[in-house]
Formats: sequence, C-alpha cells, structure tokens
Amino acid sequence: MDKDRFLQRVKQKFNVGDLANIEKALEIVAEIHADDVRLSGQPIVQHLLEVGNLLMDFPVDAETIIAALFHDSIELDRITPEQIEKEFGKQTKELVVGVNRIKQLPRKSGEVEYYANLRKLLLASARDVRVVLIRLVEKLHNLQTLNYLPEDRQKSILEKTFDVYSPLAEKLGFNYLKSRLDDEAFKHAQPLENLEIEEYFETTQAQRKESLGAIKESVASLLSQNNIDAQIKSRVKSNFGIYKKYLRKRQEGESITEFMQNLHDKYGVMVLVDTVEECYHVLGLLHQAWKYVQSEFDDYIATPKPNGYRSIQTAVFVLPGELVEIQIKTQQMHEFNEFGGASHLSYKQRQSGQDERVTDKQLKWLKQLLDWHDSATTTKEFADALKIDVFGDRIFVYTPKGDILDLPNGSTPIDFAYEIHTEVGNKTCGARVNGKMVPLDHKLESHDICEIITDPKRKGPSRDWLDIGFRRYTKSVIRHELQKHKADLFV
Repeated sequence: MDKDRFLQRVKQKFNVGDLANIEKALEIVAEIHADDVRLSGQPIVQHLLEVGNLLMDFPVDAETIIAALFHDSIELDRITPEQIEKEFGKQTKELVVGVNRIKQLPRKSGEVEYYANLRKLLLASARDVRVVLIRLVEKLHNLQTLNYLPEDRQKSILEKTFDVYSPLAEKLGFNYLKSRLDDEAFKHAQPLENLEIEEYFETTQAQRKESLGAIKESVASLLSQNNIDAQIKSRVKSNFGIYKKYLRKRQEGESITEFMQNLHDKYGVMVLVDTVEECYHVLGLLHQAWKYVQSEFDDYIATPKPNGYRSIQTAVFVLPGELVEIQIKTQQMHEFNEFGGASHLSYKQRQSGQDERVTDKQLKWLKQLLDWHDSATTTKEFADALKIDVFGDRIFVYTPKGDILDLPNGSTPIDFAYEIHTEVGNKTCGARVNGKMVPLDHKLESHDICEIITDPKRKGPSRDWLDIGFRRYTKSVIRHELQKHKADLFV
C-alpha cells in the first residue's frame, strides 16, 4: 500500500475537511518515522498505511484513521500526546493514548499475568470501541507479515489470535474482522489443511459460479414477480469456518475434500431488503416456491444473538438436489452483523446521534466481568474467569419467552438463573429443561429451553450452589449474596 493509493481511497470515503486532516497526519507520520523499520525490514510507515487501509473496510470516522496512523508513535517516543491533541483534537489524542495503553501488555509474561493485563483491553472496549478496533486490525496486519518473526513469537501470536483476539472480535460483533483474523491465522497454523480447502474452491470455481448464478437468478425472478426490491449477493464460508465444521462433523476417515463435497453451506446467498416485514415476506415466498429443511431454519430477527446479530437463515433446494443456505436481512442488519459496534462510527451516523460506544446489551458480559474483577481474590481467579466466561466455547440457551442467553459451555440452570437476574437466581428452587424437570447441576446444551422455577419466600442462595455454578461470575454473585444475607442476620 503506497501513499498515493491510500489517499485515493481516503478521497472516496471522506469529505474534504477529513481528507485534509488525514493528509496532514500522513505528512507528520512520514517525517517522524522516516528511519523506522520493522523486523521484516519494511518501513514502519508502510505498516501504518496498511493498518489504515484495512480500517477503511469498516464504516469508521477520520479520527480512527488518524489515530491508526499514529498508533506506534507514542510508544517509539516520536511524538507526544499533547502534540497530537494540538494538531488533531482531544478525541484523536485519547484514541492514540488508548491504543498505546493496551499495546503495553507484556509479551513474555506468564499466562496469568497476560490474562490479567487483558483487563486493559476489555476496559477500552467499554470506553471507546474504536481503540479495540484499531488494535485488532493491527493484529490482523501483523498476521499478514507473520513469517518474518521468530518461530516462538509466531506460535504465541497464533495462540492468542485463536484464544483471545478472535473471540473478543466476535463478542463485540466484529464478525467480518473475526473471520479475517481466523482465516489469516489458519493459513499459518494449519497450512496443509488450508491449502486443501483452497484447492477445492479453485477446482470447483466454474461449477460454483454457474450454480450461484442460477440460484441468484431464480431468487431474483421470484422476488421481482412479487414486487420486492432486493439486493441478492453470494457469499463463501470462511476456510477456518469450514475446517471447524469438518472437525465437528466429519465421518471416520473422511478427507476435507470429501467433506466439502457434501457441505451445503460452503457457499450461499444473502437477500438484503429494506424492512423487517419484507424479510418475512421473502421467507414465505422462498418456502412456498421450494422445499426447505426445517432443521436448518433459524430466526435471529425475532430472537437476536446476544451480540446483536440479526438475520433469518434457511436452507432451500432452489436447484434440484442442491441445498443452499439463504440469509435474509435488512441492509442495516447486515452492516451491524459484519461490523458490530463499529457499524455506526462514520461521521454521518455519529452526527445523527449515535456515539462510539457499544450498546449496554452487547456489553452485559463485559460489565459482569469487570464488576466481578473488583471482588476477585487473586489474579489467577480473574484469568480463569476470562478463559471460561469470555473466551471459552459458548452455548445458546432459550428462555420460555424465546430470548437467547449466551453462556459458557458447561453452564447449569444456576448459571442460567443468575444470568437472567440476581433475584431470579436467589429465589431459584428448581428448573425445567425442554419441558422436563432436571437437577440444578444439569449441564445445559445449545438450543435447550430452560425454565427457572422460583420460590418467592426464599431468602437467598444455598452454599451448595458454589459447587453447582460453572461460571466464575455466578460463583462470585453467590458468595456476595451469602455474605450479604449473613450480614443482614446481625443487623
């Protein structure tokens, strides 16, 4: 990415005033980093341009781009926060300082210390999601130049990408970025498996293009006949997404290529419309026109995922014998699904009254974790909470009303109850899962419907629940409620 190409893209995305500020930032960066190079031998200015360019794949504002250009400058003592504020304002300075603060996480510390210091990254998520976005995009470019690093550093970066940065991107709703991080890391971590997937796509490219073209044409014709104006786009499942599904569902002795031949959602179609009503109208038309598979149907518009993801997903036989996944959503939903908390960071959207914070509902998990950190007795406890409550495998469990709760795999009805509300947890006396009574230590699974039975007369939790709750957050709340109840007895 050279300066001219970078500025050409800036001109297409920003107004004249923003362009002038970005050009000024670029001039300063080129001057202060003229002699700085990375381990690869690449000029550091080239890295800064690449990070800025990657960020322009998101609907970000000019402040975010400028902050990205300076993200290494304070750390290298090339400029001061005060100088940045003087030239570009307080918000840009705060962004650069925020990125610099989380860049100082120790690289060679032990696991516990690393996870504890990640609290800075999580705090930054709550304060201004742009700080975390810049950092994660920088990580993406680092993955793209990973071969220049020593082998031990490569291994560490790949582990942290899969275990921390990718799950965090997903938690914040940055699904587009999560997919990019996963695929880039997968290339390095499993090169042979990645190559097999690439070769399959390459050898079936002509057939895929023909099939998708016919499917899109058939869907477009159906919608046009019913006076629905829609954008119809094709999509291809990520390499890492295919590999994860292969590990979960492969038959004994089945190769990746053989698995992909029978995988119906390796590519699919998106239908983008203007309103929620049109989403359901399209769904009805598709199901009337073609056979569909009921088990592949999910309505995430009626019951959004905890990170805010909304879409209707179905699988239909548009072509004889060929099942294809179709996602139906509005353009606004699509942007949010791809970019999460970054979907409203453009100047125009922020002027309309939206700010740079992620919604309270999206950050419920983060607020729980940070509140819990204040009561954690050891750094290791907080590290364990991060690994289980945030970055571990997830399950999605329904309430009887159809709301979805996002919980760590291994959670019990006690965890479910306290996720709803502390008072619901305190008054729990039983649980019903999928219509059947279960013990409180029952392990919940994805798609379970869990009903908590409460006793209004119950004063608080049982001490035994400390062994039943799986989440560190749940155990922390139970301890707090037990201490509170004990204190009340002496009042």
